[in-house]
Amino acid sequence: MAGRSFFYLEGLSPFGFALFQGLLEDQEAQLVLFPKREAYLLRFHLPEEVAGAWGELLLGRLPASFLQEALLFETKNFYLLKKEAGAFRILAKFSKEGVLKEVTVKKERTLLRLSYRGSKEVLWEVPPVRSRGRLVFETVNFVEDPRKPTLVIPRGFKRFSWELKW
Repeated sequence: MAGRSFFYLEGLSPFGFALFQGLLEDQEAQLVLFPKREAYLLRFHLPEEVAGAWGELLLGRLPASFLQEALLFETKNFYLLKKEAGAFRILAKFSKEGVLKEVTVKKERTLLRLSYRGSKEVLWEVPPVRSRGRLVFETVNFVEDPRKPTLVIPRGFKRFSWELKW
């Protein structure tokens, strides 16, 4: 489930109970693994244009905030949008048909890369921590203004937390 500023996911077992729940919102990512009785919290520092638009970005939509004070370049094969956000640089590649292909957030080096394969698959990569993954959506249904689910860490779960400082 995704709203403009959050992305929520859960994995269900064949028996109906949750195996995991995750929430990506603002400058935090949370993941609760029920079989292991563990919870993970990751804090990071990215530009507000990115941290306030996780739902839009992971569903392959370009947030309107990216367009403010941005430069647009045309190459032979694609369009490139470039936006400076404080110490960060945000780059977005589009096909000539206007389809979002890639979003990259850089500081001195690449911090986050989202690559889109059609409308139902996104690859994500965080090179500084050697992490990558793939989200594949079987169907995508748009609901106007979805309510963000609450992620609750049950009592007694081990908690792990990290903070990424670029």
